Amino acid sequence: MAEQAVAAAAPPSPEEVLTEVIALASALDGVGAVVGAYEGFTYAVQARDPSLEMYADEIAAGSVAVLEAARSRVPGDEGSARVVMAEYGERGLLVADAGEKFTVAIVGEKRVLEELAAPVERIVRRTPLTCPSCGTNLDVRSMTCPSCGKVIPFTAKACPFCGYRPETRRCPSCGAELHIAVDRVELATAVRRKPAVEEAKPKEEEAKPVAAAPAAAAGPSDGTLVALAGAATAAYYAVAYAAGINPVTATLAGAPALALAWLTIFVRRSKK
Repeated sequence: MAEQAVAAAAPPSPEEVLTEVIALASALDGVGAVVGAYEGFTYAVQARDPSLEMYADEIAAGSVAVLEAARSRVPGDEGSARVVMAEYGERGLLVADAGEKFTVAIVGEKRVLEELAAPVERIVRRTPLTCPSCGTNLDVRSMTCPSCGKVIPFTAKACPFCGYRPETRRCPSCGAELHIAVDRVELATAVRRKPAVEEAKPKEEEAKPVAAAPAAAAGPSDGTLVALAGAATAAYYAVAYAAGINPVTATLAGAPALALAWLTIFVRRSKK
C-alpha cells in the first residue's frame, strides 16, 4: 500500500510532460506544428500545416540550439531557462525543456504563443494551476472562446484572437465556477465575497501628487532595438532569397542567431 501511495504522488515523467504539452498545443487554433524531440532528434510530431511537417527534424534540432543560445547568452538565465520565445514578425517559435533531454518546439502565431507560454512553463516545472474544487490540472486543458469561437488555452488571461477576458470560467471536470488570477485559481464565490479595498481609500490619499518617475537608464530604446533586430532579420532573409534558399529552411538554419536577437527584446520588455 505504501509503494502505491508513493507511486501515486510521483511527479510526471519527462515523456508525460512532453505528451501533455503536445496535446495542449496541437489542440489550439493558430498553432501550425508541434515537434517533440529527444537529444535533438524527432520524437513526435503534430502538424496542422502540412508544409511544416516535412521540416520536423530541422525544427527538433533547432529547438536544442535555441535553448542553448538563451541559456548561454541571456544574462541571468544561464542553465535555468525552461521556456524560450522567439519572434519572427507575426509568427513565433516557443521552445520548452521537458527535462532529461526532452524538448518540445511549437510553431505558430505569435499572439497565441504569448498566451501559451505561461501554462507551458508551469507544466514543465510541475507547478500547474489546478481546480480548488476537484484538483484537475487546468493548464493542460483548452477552451472555446465564447466571443469568437477559437480554441485557446483554458488558463489564458485573454483570448489572443479577439481580446475577450472572461471574468469566470467553469472547470471542465467538475463544473465549478472559477476565477483565474496570474498565479492562482479561486472559486468565483470566494472572489465575490472579498471586500472592495480600493473603495475604502480616503479622498485625501487619492489627491496626493504622484512622485516623478526616476530618469530612465542610459541605453538604446526598445524602438531602436526592434529596428536593429528587424534590419538584421530582413538582411538575413534577403541573402537567403538571393541564394534561392526556402524561407522555412532559412528560418530553421538561422534559428539560434535570430532567436537570440528577438529573445533579448522579449525578455527586456517582459521585465518592464
